[in-house]
Amino acid sequence: MKPLKLFLKICILTCLILMLSSLPSVALPGLNLTKTCNTLSANLGETVVYTFHLKNNGTEPIRDLMLRDDRLGEIPLNCSLLEAGGLCNASVSYQIIESDLPGPLKNVARATARCKESIVVSNNASFAISLGISGYENLSKYEHLNSTIL
Repeated sequence: MKPLKLFLKICILTCLILMLSSLPSVALPGLNLTKTCNTLSANLGETVVYTFHLKNNGTEPIRDLMLRDDRLGEIPLNCSLLEAGGLCNASVSYQIIESDLPGPLKNVARATARCKESIVVSNNASFAISLGISGYENLSKYEHLNSTIL
């Protein structure tokens, strides 16, 4: 009787697998954003370059992509449709200005898109840059030398 029970269990599992595989798939949109910069630190007047990488990590194509950074504004993209697994990149230059000091310079970006009639929102991507002033050096670290030169 044990072989019959095993045979029945295999038949039931096979039927379940066949039933589940015939169900329609569910669309899962997804949008992943990463942000990098060509430097970790910069001085007043220098230009830094931010690079953004968007990946459709969902199962459906997404369209009407928009990328916005809280400091840089809207970032132009070279793609309006992103297939499942597809990538889209963008780069933007930014010159360090006096109002950015003393730093760090931190900004956050987020992307949005449409999948069918839904809005897809990416994760937040941020980057922080340490700021300084070109030619400036903190002389307080040499204070012990000043007291010995008399």
